[in-house]
Amino acid sequence: MCDYFCWDTSVGDPEQWPVVVWRFDTSELIPFEGGMADFLTALLTGEFPDAREMINPSVPQWRSR
Repeated sequence: MCDYFCWDTSVGDPEQWPVVVWRFDTSELIPFEGGMADFLTALLTGEFPDAREMINPSVPQWRSR
């Protein structure tokens, strides 16, 4: 699974762009009202819905060479 974290650029002012998550597995767009730093905080603390699915500590996301 690979999710993308993007900005909704439909608003002219970049300071007002909300974060949007594109769920690869469902092709769902999930809006987050806030900036990227707030989004990452919510994701890492589990406050964002489906955070455990997006960052699953039991599944390695990378490996060393």
